[in-house]
Amino acid sequence: MCVLSITLSQFAAAQMLTQTKYFTGSSNSNGTLTFNQFDRTTGHLKSISILFYLETFGGRLILDNDSTSSASGIFEFGSCGSIGSNDVALLNPSYSPCLGNVKAIHKQSFSLTADNGDGLALDSSTPDGLVFNGHPEIAAATGFIGETFWNIGKGFLGTSSFGINYSVLQWVDYGPLALMSYAVNPVNFEGFITLIYTYQAAPEPATLLFFGLSIAIVRICPKPYSKRS
Repeated sequence: MCVLSITLSQFAAAQMLTQTKYFTGSSNSNGTLTFNQFDRTTGHLKSISILFYLETFGGRLILDNDSTSSASGIFEFGSCGSIGSNDVALLNPSYSPCLGNVKAIHKQSFSLTADNGDGLALDSSTPDGLVFNGHPEIAAATGFIGETFWNIGKGFLGTSSFGINYSVLQWVDYGPLALMSYAVNPVNFEGFITLIYTYQAAPEPATLLFFGLSIAIVRICPKPYSKRS
């Protein structure tokens, strides 16, 4: 019986097949990354998950308050990324996008005086202006594909490939300040998308034979003789 238990546990062990594709760019960019479908002869697919990683760095933000009143708030500067596909359905079990937007951004409070006389001309000098030089910020998100959608479009199952699109946009936000002038030098970004197939491996023919023999041995072994007192 011990041999049978070990064999069954080998069948039940889940394995992962991982693919990672990288991208890089500047400011507003997009592209398509190619992934392989899951070959069902490999085993029984249990789940599909996606990881989206984004890192942004560099760039510059200039703010200049042109109002006759002081201005304060929080500015955000960096990149916002998203994914999509023309080939497969990137939806979770709740029929919603498996991943939302991923924002690799820097947040910082600011306080600027009223316009100091430079008018509508963009002037980064203090006390009514500021300059922020971008530095590394990272963000990531992960999600699962609902089993209902595995075969939509080209689908995740088969022996071919499909594309996942990425889009990364420059992100700037300084709040609802109407008379605020701004300028940016584009940020740079890099990142990757990882696709993970979790599956139960199909047993090798030799393992199946051994499993069959184990069953046979268990069935033909006589019960231990118990001597009555």
